Amino acid sequence: MAKFNLPFGIHIAGSDPIDDRVIVADQAAREALVTDGLAHEGMVVYQADSKQYFALKGSTNADWGQLIPDNIVADIEELKNPTIGATYQEPELFISLTNSASVEKGSRITETLILAFIQNDAGVEEVSSAEIFRNGQSISTGSMTAVEGYIIGDEVVEYTAQINHAQGPIKQNSKGEEEPEGQIQAGTISSSFPTYISGYQRLFYGTGKPQSGPQVRSFSDANPVQLLAGNESVFQFNLPKGEKQLYIAVPTGRSVKMAFAEVSDLDVSASFSLIGQIDVPDANDDRDFYDLYQSELAGQGYTTDMIYQFEVQ
Repeated sequence: MAKFNLPFGIHIAGSDPIDDRVIVADQAAREALVTDGLAHEGMVVYQADSKQYFALKGSTNADWGQLIPDNIVADIEELKNPTIGATYQEPELFISLTNSASVEKGSRITETLILAFIQNDAGVEEVSSAEIFRNGQSISTGSMTAVEGYIIGDEVVEYTAQINHAQGPIKQNSKGEEEPEGQIQAGTISSSFPTYISGYQRLFYGTGKPQSGPQVRSFSDANPVQLLAGNESVFQFNLPKGEKQLYIAVPTGRSVKMAFAEVSDLDVSASFSLIGQIDVPDANDDRDFYDLYQSELAGQGYTTDMIYQFEVQ
């Protein structure tokens, strides 16, 4: 290749490039440089229509490569300014009671149930679709509140609810771009946590043999204990010094274990005898059969107060 030396610099007085090969109009013009023998390996040209730089890494048009690929530019920009995606939060439905509690079997329950819909990123709730259930059975529709009255049994009452809601809006990411993925669609939501009322039978214990169910219920030393359905209950009873007889009334069908807490919870179940059944009124004066257990101490009884422990299943 012929060369010549310039003993001085060049002053550029116009906007045109010194070498008109460094800017081409399109791909065809860029490839024509190779076809016409005007290109060389390592040559870099700017393609105007795509606003991209290309370098010739060989001697054929197959050797053109984008100098800075668009995806690299985008990746660099993303590293500098990462996109924080839109997040969507599901709606929530809660149900609450005015007097949520454990109550004795036979008690009359009057409850006001209140629904609370937390919209989050869903659409608005459809109050007309609201429905409240007690133990899976519908008791109220079309309202966010309900008043419920009944007599509770030896049971656990479960309240749940559901409601329809509209579609939520599409949110934007940190760059102001809409992100529909995850958008909350119209649908039905159930209450997040059930609400319970527990009805229980009572266990009675004390000194002095009872002669009737009402007398069991009014044991002078009763200190009655609640027995939740299906649950184990553990409690202690203080036997006053000098007392010789101890009685326990347990709902028929429940097993009971007696321990002497004073001696490492020694099992003393064998010292209690089942002496019969007795019908004891509940809070509604309905009668339930109870097993009556008796333990009688020899001599004058204990010279000091003693503690017994009972486990009922």
